[in-house]
Amino acid sequence: MKDRRIVDDLSIEELEEALRIRRRDARLERLRQLGKEAELGGLDPLAPKPVEAEPP
Repeated sequence: MKDRRIVDDLSIEELEEALRIRRRDARLERLRQLGKEAELGGLDPLAPKPVEAEPP
């Protein structure tokens, strides 16, 4: 169950933990999305992207 207290009622440690959880969840979602794109395109998500030449 989520903690529904307002920000003013949370300690610094609780705020830091909530921020760590949000950042971790966002990072995992980005990795999942990269994995899905790699499966579809056959690309390694950790490989550097190819550099495209600019038209003259």
